[in-house]
Amino acid sequence: MGIGKRNRMLMFTYGNWSHASSRIRAMEYIPMLENTSEWKVYHYLRAPKKEEGFLGAIRFALGKRLYALHRYLLILIYPWNLIFAQRIFLSRLMLLIVKWRKIPLVYDFDDAIYLGTGHIPTIRMIKNAQRIIVSSDELGGFCSQWGKNVVTIPSPVDFRRFEEKDSAQVGLKNTITIGWIGSPWTENYLNEVVEALRLVFKEKPYKLLLVGASASFKIDGVEVENVPWSYENEIDLLHSMDIGIMPLPNDEWSRGKGGYKLYQYMATGLPVIASPVGINKSIVEHGSTGFLAQTTGEWVKYLTMLGNDSDMRHEMGEAGRKKAENEYSYDACFKRLNQVLKATRK
Repeated sequence: MGIGKRNRMLMFTYGNWSHASSRIRAMEYIPMLENTSEWKVYHYLRAPKKEEGFLGAIRFALGKRLYALHRYLLILIYPWNLIFAQRIFLSRLMLLIVKWRKIPLVYDFDDAIYLGTGHIPTIRMIKNAQRIIVSSDELGGFCSQWGKNVVTIPSPVDFRRFEEKDSAQVGLKNTITIGWIGSPWTENYLNEVVEALRLVFKEKPYKLLLVGASASFKIDGVEVENVPWSYENEIDLLHSMDIGIMPLPNDEWSRGKGGYKLYQYMATGLPVIASPVGINKSIVEHGSTGFLAQTTGEWVKYLTMLGNDSDMRHEMGEAGRKKAENEYSYDACFKRLNQVLKATRK
């Protein structure tokens, strides 16, 4: 495998490049790890890419089994110094092999995947790992029930890609773009602010730009533009926003969220408005980098304030970008990650 004398890391991820957690919390770290000259990383996916149609479904099902067999062989045969598993669940047999071969295991996850059907496999991974890395203290609190060594590392933003919004774009505009970036699975969180959006849209020309929501998602009385997400277009779309929002319901799943969209907005130099739920309360410095809004009245108040004040948008955007670079950039997060990995390797 050409691994040489470096520390040999086997990295498993749940998904491929298009899967946010896999890309942000694992795959984008690979060149940084290898550039240290300390690590050689062998990356392996949970399953092949899905295919369309009946034959595609059969090939995918067979491919998953072959991928699982390959995981067994990788764990059983090669001399690893560390296994890094991002969000994926390893089987009981795989974990027994890992323990038998005395290979240190680091487990990373960034959502409350222990709710529902993921409860037992998440606990199994936690119990078998030497180190746990999570994206928020809420998740860390769950892991600490088993007395594990838990480290909180945010989901980092690549400042090589995220440039600051041009100050000329922040000035007073006829139409203010309120932006949200997410997926069809998270678009329901927007229901938390539907009434507030309807009210502010009556008073001033606004546009709601949704990146990654389903094409059919609409709000009566609100001008909505739906744009599919892609890795290539997300920066340009963030630059077209004036305000970034992250509404959340106050439930157990939401309290475990990692706040990544806030990091994206802040890295772009956008002021933010977010629900005071979970990690959002520590990311947003109320009145400095943006606002925390709980009630419809508060959402209306802060959307209106930012919509009417270009200087405030610029100042909050600047403050947010500085905080994101200092605390949520890859450089900042990689230092912490590499310390954990070096302390765990054999």
